[in-house]
Amino acid sequence: MSPIDLSGVSTDDLLAEVARRCGTARRRQPATGGARGAAKKRTKQEWALAMAEEARQRYHDTTDPSVRAREIQEIGKFEKLAARYKARGE
Repeated sequence: MSPIDLSGVSTDDLLAEVARRCGTARRRQPATGGARGAAKKRTKQEWALAMAEEARQRYHDTTDPSVRAREIQEIGKFEKLAARYKARGE
């Protein structure tokens, strides 16, 4: 075999090629900036708080007492989830 200069090839590209040839998948590192910067992933706590806020908005938008009662339950459920996720650090 003749020697091949791989100094111009990135380690990630080499590992991806080896994984491809072995039939396995290798995930690339997420983008950290630039034009296609990675979007910040929401935590479970942020998701639960957003859901509670949506339920709160629906509560304020309606006048039907049964719907308002259901939305109050939803608000409580998601706020409790947010508190649980905060305690766990999720």
